Amino acid sequence: MQDMQIGLIGTGRMGGAMALRLVEKGHKVHVYDVNPDAMKDAVDSGAIGANSFEDFVSKLTPPRLVWLMIPSSHLEETLHKLKPLLAQGDVIIDGGNTWYEDSIRRAKECESLGIHFMDVGVSGGLSGARNGASMMIGGPREIFERLEPLFCDICVENGYGYMGFSGSGHRVKAIHNWVEYVMMAGIAEGLQAVRDAKEFNTDLGEVIKAWGHGSIVAGRLVTEWLSAAWKDDPGLKSFGDKVPYGETEGEMEKFMAQYPAPLLKAAVEMRARSRTKPGFDANVINALRKYFGGHTKDTASKRVV
Repeated sequence: MQDMQIGLIGTGRMGGAMALRLVEKGHKVHVYDVNPDAMKDAVDSGAIGANSFEDFVSKLTPPRLVWLMIPSSHLEETLHKLKPLLAQGDVIIDGGNTWYEDSIRRAKECESLGIHFMDVGVSGGLSGARNGASMMIGGPREIFERLEPLFCDICVENGYGYMGFSGSGHRVKAIHNWVEYVMMAGIAEGLQAVRDAKEFNTDLGEVIKAWGHGSIVAGRLVTEWLSAAWKDDPGLKSFGDKVPYGETEGEMEKFMAQYPAPLLKAAVEMRARSRTKPGFDANVINALRKYFGGHTKDTASKRVV
């Protein structure tokens, strides 16, 4: 699919990488970010920058497509500024980690204005945003079908799907994060157990190599990201032994209030425990968060994928 016009608001870690991929795929990409410096790489690669919401929208040809890649904490304010500038038939895509019940409400608010709202959960980390992501898409099916060639361009092969009515994309993505928490906790707990048995003199680098190639637990978390982290920092000490509270942890707390989720509860408790009783399992989780999402030990996650 060529020459589709896309407006992208938010060119930080994820949004900036997506902008570069869209430009490379031949799309006409307009970008805006409250931090002008964040737009530089996208503009240098061929995207068209804007200096305000008004300037951004004025450059888009109706029916407009506006894709938001911003932290959920700033979404309400952004939509408040954006919606009056749009018109019937325009489409808003929220690609952030938004709680699905908020997406249901926002879809109804947009529908009353004749604006289509799509909630799209984006996974795959920074490398996925740049080289092909995984997307879980909710909203009106006819809009999904119209935009499907775009999703095909921006995702890995077979890496997207229509999840259902409004809110379903973000709900499935949040449950994906739930599974991610549990997987990361299992890897971290297992490596902690190996490390604690000092009498065997086991090299954790050898464990990660073996687990990452051909084993049942092999996957991107071990094979790609943890392996790279260990290669760069054997021992993982630089990543810190306390896991900071992140945006998606709030989502997990909401799920735990809705469902009996013993594995998720244990994974969240592991993170919380590290803030008072630091341990090597937290180093593992922080290394993974750093390598797939660019999160640091000193800052809470603004977006986990």
